[in-house]
Amino acid sequence: MKQAEQKDIKSIIHDRFARFAVALLASAIAGGCGDNNKPEIEEEPPFVIKATIEKGGELAAQNVSIVSAVMYRDLDQTIGTTIADCEYKNGKFELSLPAVLDDIVIPPVTESVDEFMYPWISDLDAKMMYISLIGIKGQEKQGEFAFRNSNVEAAYCYCDRPFTIKGDEGYNQVELPRKIDVQFRKGWNVLYATVSEYSIFLSTEKPQNYSSLKWEYIDRTDPWGGGGSMEAYFDMRATAQGMKQSYNNLITKANIFDAVLTHDVENISGYEQIANFTFQPNNPKIYELFSKSYELILIANNIINPSGKVTVTQAEIREYTAEAIFIRAYVYSMLLNWFGGVPIVSDVVTPLRHNSAEEVRNYILADCNAVIAMAPASRIDLKHGALQLIERITLNEHFYNFSSLSEILDFPLYQSLMNSSVLVWGKDAISQGITTESYPEAMIKGSHIYPVRFAETILLKSEELMEMGDLADAVKYLNTIIAWHKDKYTPLPANASYEEIKAMSADLWHQELKNEGLTYAFLKRSNTFLDRLKQYGAKEHHKLLPFHPSVVNQSPNLTQNPGY
Repeated sequence: MKQAEQKDIKSIIHDRFARFAVALLASAIAGGCGDNNKPEIEEEPPFVIKATIEKGGELAAQNVSIVSAVMYRDLDQTIGTTIADCEYKNGKFELSLPAVLDDIVIPPVTESVDEFMYPWISDLDAKMMYISLIGIKGQEKQGEFAFRNSNVEAAYCYCDRPFTIKGDEGYNQVELPRKIDVQFRKGWNVLYATVSEYSIFLSTEKPQNYSSLKWEYIDRTDPWGGGGSMEAYFDMRATAQGMKQSYNNLITKANIFDAVLTHDVENISGYEQIANFTFQPNNPKIYELFSKSYELILIANNIINPSGKVTVTQAEIREYTAEAIFIRAYVYSMLLNWFGGVPIVSDVVTPLRHNSAEEVRNYILADCNAVIAMAPASRIDLKHGALQLIERITLNEHFYNFSSLSEILDFPLYQSLMNSSVLVWGKDAISQGITTESYPEAMIKGSHIYPVRFAETILLKSEELMEMGDLADAVKYLNTIIAWHKDKYTPLPANASYEEIKAMSADLWHQELKNEGLTYAFLKRSNTFLDRLKQYGAKEHHKLLPFHPSVVNQSPNLTQNPGY
């Protein structure tokens, strides 16, 4: 994919749609829609598109005098044929498309889809082509017009005969998969792409929220002959909000999975195979963790490397970028814990390569260091979260002389907690909270869950000191947490042994951090995985999860984890 096509999440969606259909209205931008002046579309011959522009209309009035329907034969939009045009005036246009097109200008449908979709097509001899609605002034391309809302976009295509395309792409590398159920008629058709959390659904049936679709004008800067590398506005604020919601959803799923797998919680419906370790590579819960992780990474990548014109302040850019880098690092840390080496996707779309665990670890550490360097003072949670994530990663790999926790431990808020005799849930939060509305009741500790907490900081520091042989200081840190639970635990003596410290550390870890997505990593790191879980069916190879067969089949460079 071209660098200029790397925009926000709606552009990713747009590209997936375009790859199905060669060219779909060029590149989309993020943004909402107004509620006034509903558009009119006549979909029966003669095919007339009537539009009142609700978003960007004033800009279009300055830049556009003609609306042209252009049919492209290539994804880069360099080979186009104008089939109709009309005047643009007062924020409106009425474009009549020819009832019949010459077959010569229409490519076979097989040129418009990926080869694996051929079996989905009822007639491989069929021809089809899409149009883009281009705003013109003089001889220059000024922008494009799109009919859409926040999760649906319409496209117009011409077919030389009736045919159908029906199929489910399943997992396709790291992009949103396409589910297709279209019945094309001869002549003009309107195709709707509806985006959900899990896929892009393509259909010729009007979506339920059709009435909310509005016409928008998208400003472009390329001259008429400049091809597809056109810059669009990038709504970083809206994309960041979507990223945080996806992050919340993923953390919720990950924490439930971790709790079931490690038996922090019992009897969660739908997770029986996970709980008794009978899961196979095609297990949907494991597949969901993998695929949703990469969907979130794609969103973060678009914030980190936007190609469009960003419409927020420099301060906001710095904050959103730091947050996106932290979230990307956090997601990769979970993938590393679950699967070991995984593909590193630092771009919107890139061929999958099975990176080693060491490469993934180094990538996470680099992201964390970037967050530490750039997080604004108002987002100290990001800096401290990155410091703690470094400690997690290094301890998981049994590196005990690389402490990154000093700044957190010296921070005034947490210093006061160190001297407290009681800990109120959530008062030790380092990261921002995630609501527990979707949690099973047995897992709920409070109204929110916090991916990074100070209680973990203390436990990590104590573990580090213990493994380095500084047992006395390790005891001091553990006794801080014991003081919060004095009704359950007796303080360790200053001369406690390594074995006593390790046993207490495990007890306190379970007391403080169960159901928070960290137990799987802790059991492996402390070499107690089989001690605790063998009774439930766990074996050595369960220290890593399997890759879904669809991931392995479509990614020849990716090797299945041992034991599966």
